[in-house]
Amino acid sequence: MKKILWLGILVLIVTALSYLVLRKQNGNDSTLNPSEIDFKVDDPENVTRIFLTNKLGKRILLDKKPDGTWTLNDSLPAWQKQVDLLLHETMARLSVKGVVHQNARDNIVSQLAALGTKAEIYRNGEEKPFKEYYVGGTTPDLLGTYFWIEGAEDPMILDIPGHSGFVNSRYELNADYWISRSVFTATSADIALIQIDYPQTPENSFRITQRNDSLDLSGPIAINRSPNAGAIRSYLNLFEKLNFEGFVEMEKEKRDSITAQVPVAIITLTKRSGQSDTLTIFPKGSYEGMKGLYDNKGNRLAYDPDRYYAIWSRLPRLLTVQDYTFAKVLRTYPEFFNRI
Repeated sequence: MKKILWLGILVLIVTALSYLVLRKQNGNDSTLNPSEIDFKVDDPENVTRIFLTNKLGKRILLDKKPDGTWTLNDSLPAWQKQVDLLLHETMARLSVKGVVHQNARDNIVSQLAALGTKAEIYRNGEEKPFKEYYVGGTTPDLLGTYFWIEGAEDPMILDIPGHSGFVNSRYELNADYWISRSVFTATSADIALIQIDYPQTPENSFRITQRNDSLDLSGPIAINRSPNAGAIRSYLNLFEKLNFEGFVEMEKEKRDSITAQVPVAIITLTKRSGQSDTLTIFPKGSYEGMKGLYDNKGNRLAYDPDRYYAIWSRLPRLLTVQDYTFAKVLRTYPEFFNRI
């Protein structure tokens, strides 16, 4: 017990001495509370909410769910990769590099207060943040980023040891940066229903229903062969991680003309929990400079063979998806039957 106490006292002393040295090196001679350099998150696994905002009204709210996944702005699934980058690779590794020189102090504080991104970090479901600070621009040598705890006399210069990029770019206020790219994330055991509809060729549509350990395959036509149970069960394993590629920005009229087309396919997956996701896939026209624009006979292709447009039921945005990713699940009803 005494050993732990002495370790705690030693950490406080080292923190205070480090701060005083940094201030002396930058022409600041007064003494400030060591809490003014308390940016690093030592227990990222306990963080349950991150709130980012600025004076322009932009806001990002990331909340941790009981299962360990994160949501964005109360509704959308957050991209775990980006959350981990901010929380575990940034907030948990921040290091104070120096104190802003007193000659630049007032100007930097004004910039941080007006243009900086404010970060509020919460843990263990508590209503009050345990850390609050502003993140600003980069230093002239591009090797540090300005941080400031509101009320502190001095802003600080921080970096991440071993990282040469910009730290502030990880406190992104564009929601697209945080949205999960995963449309379908279901294990075989999670799935209650998969339905694939082909409006252009309805005879190829099918539906797989799973109740307990029983699988039922149904379709619009009669096939005088027995279904391949192994193929059906293997098919369910293909939905563990299917991602869209990116967002498409275009004028509303052009978007409406795309979504007015007859879809290539409509994929619906319902989990045992009741959560349902639908991805509607549309053809994407060919374009100059496209790889594989012409077929073997020299005829120009009407559509892009590698990509489609898509609309996801949980995200009212036009997306692109790759044929490489989704071709494996765009099977037809007859393919699930044993050959004679």
